[in-house]
Amino acid sequence: MGWPAFIPVTFEITILTITVGIFLYLLYLNGLPLAAHPAVLAPRYREALVDRPALFVYATDPRFDPEATRDLLRALGAEVEEVRRA
Repeated sequence: MGWPAFIPVTFEITILTITVGIFLYLLYLNGLPLAAHPAVLAPRYREALVDRPALFVYATDPRFDPEATRDLLRALGAEVEEVRRA
């Protein structure tokens, strides 16, 4: 009877489902959304979030040196709150 009328709707729903699936899969691959970001645990994070600029350095390199990083930031005129290895 009228089954050819359902072909475009079926095609559109198929494309929509694939698009949503790819979007969710890409979020999963990128590890998003983060439930709790490590930067949130920093002291005075709320101040940096509201009215101050902040710099968070993530060190995954085994050659990362916290003292050298602290000295570099202070030499550039920054107020260093905390430098630690995660």
